[in-house]
Amino acid sequence: MRSLAAWTSLAGRAAASARIGGARRAASSSSSTSSSPPPPIVGFVGLGAMGGLMAANLARAGFGLVACDASPSARTALEGRLGKDSRARLAFAPTPAALASTPTLAAVFTSLPSLAALRAVWLGHDGLLSPAAASSSLTASLLVDLSTSGPAASRELAAAAAGTRLAPGVAPLAGALGPHPLTLDAPVSGGVRAAAAGTLTFLVGGPDAALAAARPFLEAMGSRTFHVSPTPGSGQAAKLANNAALAVQMAGLCEALTVGAAASGVDPGRLLAAINASTGRCWASEAYPPVPGCVGLDGAPVPASDGRYRGGFAARLMLKDLGLAAEGVAEGAAAKGVPEDASGTAATAALPMATAAAGVYGRLVEVAGPDIDFAGVYKFVYGGAAAREGGGRGVGE
Repeated sequence: MRSLAAWTSLAGRAAASARIGGARRAASSSSSTSSSPPPPIVGFVGLGAMGGLMAANLARAGFGLVACDASPSARTALEGRLGKDSRARLAFAPTPAALASTPTLAAVFTSLPSLAALRAVWLGHDGLLSPAAASSSLTASLLVDLSTSGPAASRELAAAAAGTRLAPGVAPLAGALGPHPLTLDAPVSGGVRAAAAGTLTFLVGGPDAALAAARPFLEAMGSRTFHVSPTPGSGQAAKLANNAALAVQMAGLCEALTVGAAASGVDPGRLLAAINASTGRCWASEAYPPVPGCVGLDGAPVPASDGRYRGGFAARLMLKDLGLAAEGVAEGAAAKGVPEDASGTAATAALPMATAAAGVYGRLVEVAGPDIDFAGVYKFVYGGAAAREGGGRGVGE
């Protein structure tokens, strides 16, 4: 691991060597010259299945990138995704606290798999907002969480950021209450394929000024940004609502396909094509079909295509998101004075469909393991069969 002094020097050299447009929009409207200022430096913590792809797109867009992940393989994978020019704009920080002190850092993005990891990265001993970070001087006036962490966590992080002072000489964003960073919660929708292609959708909660500052970076990683509201946590609320709907959608589709095929003897691929030509079609049936041997509407393979159900949205993450949705309902009920027993009656009464779906995905994790794709309920819970040869591609005709 490089020393902090050597690492910050490398970060500065990487940023100074970058001379292409900072964002896709800027790159398309003007060409870089030797006199152009270097593009902004952006920090990224969490280089997992989604984070590594998003970070790579930031570097490819021309930004100076300082990345941080405890996993050597994740760091190596990021380097492997980048060409020579992009790698020249890449440096690694040993800790989030060290990353937070990078000179001229414009923004920091985090993409973490759990609440525990998120709190450690933001609030831990070596976190972005830790005393260690504060003593090294926080230089980023914008902090953005891309994880699915729930509204309560986003409000907690926003409050912590509001109590953290920026380094001397760092100008806060417009709308900030004093010399403090602004935050956004911007959970993503679209999955691994969209992360790789740079076509993610961001569901954003937070101030207008913070979103305006974040747009060039978001546009390097995605194709659509939806501002839910200026309230911290509102992007998370939208993401949990979306994933609760998706969980029910996928489980219902898998159940319908297996029951229909068993009752009629019709090839499940043909049943899927019929649904996609009718009113039952949905994102899961068109873009993410769960039947082995079928592909998405665009003709691209999906985790079910080869029957392995790997490389997509893990069942453990769907369970996590359903749990966060239930926690949110419980918190809301408690705020209204509605009693809740130890079994979570208030949440299950308010979320009967999501609760049932959580049982389905819990069974999937038991049978096939936590990293199986959530579409695996078709095979491992309902015992669905593969499409027969010539039985349909899973798209409408």
